[in-house]
Amino acid sequence: MTPLYLIDTDWIIHYPNGQREIVKRLLALRKEGLAMSVISLAKLYEGVYYSTNPEGDKKALEDFLTGFQSWDLKMKYVKSSEKSGEN
Repeated sequence: MTPLYLIDTDWIIHYPNGQREIVKRLLALRKEGLAMSVISLAKLYEGVYYSTNPEGDKKALEDFLTGFQSWDLKMKYVKSSEKSGEN
């Protein structure tokens, strides 16, 4: 399945913290397919690395990421937005 929604890092960070509206929205969108950029994924793992409980936080992150796809933002995709006039 091709994911329909590219989720921002901030939304992913707030999900495990139980912010009700974000949890509700992500659960609804998950059925249609969620993805994150490799940049977001790197930022999340950086947060795990610097946390006070890296092992536990890594497990929690990997459990949460089940069902997500990672989008590799290659230059051809970035350039394609120029052609279409999107910002």
